Amino acid sequence: MPDILVVDDSKVMREMVVACLRAIEGLTFAHAASGLEAIEQLSLRPYDLVVLDLNMPDIGGGGLMDIGCYAIATARYIFEAEPLRVASVIERDPAMGTDRLTSAVLEFPDGHLTFTCSTQLAPHQRVTVMGTKARIEVLIPFNAPPDAPCRILIDDGEALDGSGAVAEDFPVTDQYTAQGDAVSRAILGEAPLEFPLEDAIANMRVIDAVFRAAGSGGWEAP
Repeated sequence: MPDILVVDDSKVMREMVVACLRAIEGLTFAHAASGLEAIEQLSLRPYDLVVLDLNMPDIGGGGLMDIGCYAIATARYIFEAEPLRVASVIERDPAMGTDRLTSAVLEFPDGHLTFTCSTQLAPHQRVTVMGTKARIEVLIPFNAPPDAPCRILIDDGEALDGSGAVAEDFPVTDQYTAQGDAVSRAILGEAPLEFPLEDAIANMRVIDAVFRAAGSGGWEAP
């Protein structure tokens, strides 16, 4: 019987995760309201799966691990490669000590990723993929609305104000439900995860390099 540990400092988020997974028969759930509480529980017994919020002050978190991770994963997916080196600057929250504003440049074999992420700026998210003949702009790429189509813009740059961009909409889908279904199938042994644990480890290596670069003030290799 698979045992799941749900870790989040938000009670609402813990309850939402459990509600999504409870449809799977045979799962049992435990809760932890902080990172340190989760560490204590894990020291007492093993769990088959830990669902973890990365943005908790007692064990770290911040903009890079909570938001910037998506920018890094997107670039690794598009380039189908790992970055060669990274440079970054970070501003930390004086009370929590976590990064509240992070900007970075990642050099890949065939291009660059530049991104800025923040936990305390006005909410806004875009992904722009620049090519030699056109650009693709993904609107709301990481928190796609569950009740409206996802939209991308394709622009050849002929009109500098972007008025020539062509919109393409994708059918409405609840992406969190889709993710929950994919995890459920993996837990039940019905299908492998599209992105295995090794991919998460590779992404974390890059995140660590971004943190190191901010500390050293120079380029760092993942």
